[in-house]
Amino acid sequence: MAKTRLIFGIVAALSATLAKFVHEICPYPLIDEIFHIPATQRYCEGNFAYWDPKITTPPGPYLLATGILKFLNVFKPTECDTKNIRMTNAFLFPILFYVLTEFCAHLHGRPKSNSMRALAVATFPLTVTFSVLFYTDMSSLLVLLLFTSSLFRGNVVLASLFAMLSLFFRQTNIVWLFFTSCISFLFSNSTTGQAIRAIEFRVAISDRQNRHFRIGVGNFSDRPESGKISQIRQANHNQFNDAT
Repeated sequence: MAKTRLIFGIVAALSATLAKFVHEICPYPLIDEIFHIPATQRYCEGNFAYWDPKITTPPGPYLLATGILKFLNVFKPTECDTKNIRMTNAFLFPILFYVLTEFCAHLHGRPKSNSMRALAVATFPLTVTFSVLFYTDMSSLLVLLLFTSSLFRGNVVLASLFAMLSLFFRQTNIVWLFFTSCISFLFSNSTTGQAIRAIEFRVAISDRQNRHFRIGVGNFSDRPESGKISQIRQANHNQFNDAT
């Protein structure tokens, strides 16, 4: 936990520093920001009826950025300018890292490598790029990840709320909601999940019997992991041995 907090602090500091550095180089709205930043500024002014006909993005990112800036304004005067609007995404980046860390812990147990796993995913080049500019990717990704984490933990009610919320950030999130819901079956103990995983067992058994491939199912009983993936691997290993 102490290591995660340390990395979280470092990620937050680096995120803010990088956003400040990028703004010094490019202090003006860039590409799609010419639509997103003015819309957010109108929201900051309380004009929630404002809408640019060239914008296809739902109002979620603008409402979230406005909420963050209004919250910060309580403690320190914060202008709704390009720099601070961009900083809202830099503010979300360490939160994304934390959610990823907890999600990795759920999947893999709590080995020391979870923070590094999360950091490797969070520092995907496109994610870092959009964390220092005001694009919809950061907020959309964060809400989708919260949906995924809730779904994999079996909290269907919370997952449903995040699913509906994600549609206020991007319409195309409906595709990712469907995709993630399908993937979640692979980790479920339902009849559907077991049937899908059974395909892997049959292929592995066939390969082992024909000796065309070397199947490395591994001895999971010696591994200290206790996450969801480890439980599924252990069940797969037992079923594989029973079948052979």
